[in-house]
Amino acid sequence: MKKIMVIDDDVAVLKTLESYLKSVGKYRIFTSTDGMAALEVIYSEEPDLIIIDVILPKIDGFSLATRIRNSTAFEKMPHIILISGILRDNAYVNEALQRGADLYLKKPIMPQELLSAVSLLLMEGGSI
Repeated sequence: MKKIMVIDDDVAVLKTLESYLKSVGKYRIFTSTDGMAALEVIYSEEPDLIIIDVILPKIDGFSLATRIRNSTAFEKMPHIILISGILRDNAYVNEALQRGADLYLKKPIMPQELLSAVSLLLMEGGSI
């Protein structure tokens, strides 16, 4: 079973994304509203995919993605999707990719958009 970590300080968004992912029935989902607290789970569980909101308390999503990408703690490097409802222009998309994100999705994220992106990154035959 693939493991996915979802990090968003907006509990409603966090629960919505978790619900979308749980509806598939083949992912083990971990959630956090705080990027720093999520790091402990990320290092212990080594998720296959991490979905990170860009605007977080204590550490922003860009910095968190960079920290994960620069880590040598992983047996297999996780995929990263950065998300934001505020930072929507192409400069932020480019920064996300430079910081190590595989994809940048703009909120609101529709269920099929998220599930296709997850499936594609986890090589499950999905398409964006």
